[in-house]
Amino acid sequence: MLPRLGHLTLYETNVTNSGLVFIPSALGMALGIGVFGTLSDKLVTRNLASGATHRPEIRLTPYFTLPAGLALPVGLFIYGWTIQYHVHWIVPMIGVVIFAFGLMGVMVRRVPSRSFSSLVPQLLMRPNRCVSKTTSSTSIRALPPPSPPP
Repeated sequence: MLPRLGHLTLYETNVTNSGLVFIPSALGMALGIGVFGTLSDKLVTRNLASGATHRPEIRLTPYFTLPAGLALPVGLFIYGWTIQYHVHWIVPMIGVVIFAFGLMGVMVRRVPSRSFSSLVPQLLMRPNRCVSKTTSSTSIRALPPPSPPP
């Protein structure tokens, strides 16, 4: 017997189809990759065409920070308030789409060495390699720096 979860009884779903709530997050991430990846590529190519050297800090412009910084809390507030007041299930999922869109805006700025849209074909063609590269690089960056020898 599976435990009864609050959101499953509230929106009259069962455990089998409750996994469908991950679709809006995938849609928001796909939109975010498309929009922020394209903006990132255009910004970098425009910077290189003008003769300037590329620096990763160029992605910290308001083109990325404002939409991503606004989408994250807006999506969370929409999700939280609509869940609290028992609004129709599609409205919290719209909040999830907005939040995931903003999350991809943050992730685009964190890829310093390569254009973000080049990761999309790799993710589609070789998902295991792309995910393992991303996971391992993030995990290694989280480790403390090695201590000097005694």
